[in-house]
Amino acid sequence: VYLTQSGKAFSTTVCDVFGAQITTFTSGPMSGNAMVSIAVLGDKLVVCPGNGEATKLLDKATGEVVGTLNTGDFVPYYVESDDAGNLVMCNRNLYDPSTYWWTADFKVYYMTSETATPVQLINGAKYGAIGAAFDVRGDVTANALILAAHEGLPDISMGASVEVWQIAGGVAGESTQATVT
Repeated sequence: VYLTQSGKAFSTTVCDVFGAQITTFTSGPMSGNAMVSIAVLGDKLVVCPGNGEATKLLDKATGEVVGTLNTGDFVPYYVESDDAGNLVMCNRNLYDPSTYWWTADFKVYYMTSETATPVQLINGAKYGAIGAAFDVRGDVTANALILAAHEGLPDISMGASVEVWQIAGGVAGESTQATVT
């Protein structure tokens, strides 16, 4: 799977093992900080545009777009596969200088299959505008670590950091913060 970006539009191209192009689909304009992400869920590729548009499902064997992922009211901005093959999704909360507040609560959901109902794992971040980057290690239904990066907001004296959640027995504990440079 190849992602290419030109200006504020992106394309996703799926190629077979010999490099022959199978399919390509293009999204419309991206928001300023959108990040395209790809995860695997069963026999599907999950492509999240990172701009609030619907998350696409592609057939892993053919690359054909077969629909959109039903996540209910939750709008994923980033998707990741955990080590057990679950789909882990997060949104983004950004700082709105006109209201001096965050645009949304940071949330993390997971799905065990494309037909499963998303399960909320995390609701809220303690350390500011989060969702600039996201990573998962382990099995979120058992034991895992979730890391989400914060954007530094110099105008309100916030530095860049990573917020870390330990998942034990499928339940997220309190987060800790690690400052990064």
